[in-house]
Amino acid sequence: MLPVFLHLLLIQLMMHISATELLPPSLA
Repeated sequence: MLPVFLHLLLIQLMMHISATELLPPSLA
């Protein structure tokens, strides 16, 4: 169960990083 939770957390982190990279610095 723990590995699945860590995997989902990693996915959320990667999605958040990719989303912030697409946003302009003023909106980040």
